[in-house]
Amino acid sequence: KEAGFRVVNIDVVVATEGPRIAPHRAAMRARLADLLEIDASCANIKGKTLEGLTDLANGNAVAVQAVFLLSD
Repeated sequence: KEAGFRVVNIDVVVATEGPRIAPHRAAMRARLADLLEIDASCANIKGKTLEGLTDLANGNAVAVQAVFLLSD
């Protein structure tokens, strides 16, 4: 905000073998939207599994990627 930008939307991918995202998606979207001061329809969260690949698949960590679209 201080630099004159606003968040238009956000797309988040959570990769984990741990808890499923689906039961928590609505609450997560609402919280992100509240924090970013955007409509919840502009916040998308997807869960993915790693299907046994890398150390992340052993349940030792969670990978998260977030992409924002900013506007001035």
